[in-house]
Amino acid sequence: MKQFNTFLILLFVSVFAYAQDATLKGVVFNGETGEPEPIVNVSTEVGGTLTGVQTDFDGRYELNIPPGTYTLTFSATGFGTEEVTKTFVAGDVVTLDVTMEQQAELLEEFVITGGKFEQTVGEQVTSIEVLKPTFVENANSTQIDKAIEKVPGVDVIDGQANIRGGSGYSYGAGSRVMLLMDNIPVLTADAGFPNWSFLPIENLDQVEVIKGASSALYGSSALNGIINLR
Repeated sequence: MKQFNTFLILLFVSVFAYAQDATLKGVVFNGETGEPEPIVNVSTEVGGTLTGVQTDFDGRYELNIPPGTYTLTFSATGFGTEEVTKTFVAGDVVTLDVTMEQQAELLEEFVITGGKFEQTVGEQVTSIEVLKPTFVENANSTQIDKAIEKVPGVDVIDGQANIRGGSGYSYGAGSRVMLLMDNIPVLTADAGFPNWSFLPIENLDQVEVIKGASSALYGSSALNGIINLR
């Protein structure tokens, strides 16, 4: 009997504690299709801690929240963020349906090798390829020349870069492909030879490869193109 009474007390306490929270539930819709949208993050800050849930495949969500006024944030990849401020009373069940509007963003790559000022790839008048660090990581390369060889139109033969079949090196004249690091030439001073092992691949932000002559900016060493590490 004593154990039964203890069970009832614990059950009453747990039910009473649960009743102190309000319940927020609803459906998140796609504003373009009108269909429920799955995997939308529903979050808010409670007592300095971020808490939240994700919508299921039917776009439904349910969140237990202490009494108070909160700003609820609805966010998902490809959609604009929606924020709603609501006040919750203990024991209330609040239904809140939200419509998410799709938001497409074009993430453009900026380059500065082809001109004196930073421009997007689309604004460049020369043919240019931009490699991100993930490309180098996926190539599992310890030197940048091994990753550059995977760029269409670029070959590295005997340590010399050749772009679109152009000459990579001329004895007495140096390289025909300018190698830069943050727009500063890094060809060896004595023979104009690229030393790939000197380049800090672990600090790489991006690689810009210009396929074509750029001697107006960088001199005769850029007759076949430019490889710029940033």
